[in-house]
Amino acid sequence: MVCVRALTVGDLFVADKVGIRLRIRDEWIGTRWEQIEEVTVLRRRHPLDDGRIAVHLLDPGPVVAAMSSTTRKVTDANRRLTGTSLAVPFGLTARPSNGDVVQALHMLADARCPVREQL
Repeated sequence: MVCVRALTVGDLFVADKVGIRLRIRDEWIGTRWEQIEEVTVLRRRHPLDDGRIAVHLLDPGPVVAAMSSTTRKVTDANRRLTGTSLAVPFGLTARPSNGDVVQALHMLADARCPVREQL
C-alpha cells in the first residue's frame, strides 16, 4: 500500500488510492480523487519559507459548508493566501512516507486529477 502523509504542528495530510484527507485543527476533511480539479505541491524554497500542498476541488461548496465555523476561518485564510481552501504547510516537519511527494501523489491519483509541482 502506498500513501503520502505530510505532518506539521497542527495539520495533517493523508493521501491513498481513494482520495485525500486533511486534518485542519481538529477536523478531518476528505474528498475522492474524482472530486479534485488539481493538486499542487510547492516545495520548501529556503529554511525560512515552508512550502505547501494545495488541493483544488472541482466544487468546494459542499466541503466548505460541512466544516465547523472554526475550521472555516482557517480555510478562508488558506484561500486568501493560496487560492484554495484546502492547503497544508509542507516544510521542515513534513515527513513523506514514500520518497518524492509529487511522484507518489501522481501515482495515487492514477490520472483522475493532475498533480503538479508549483515552481
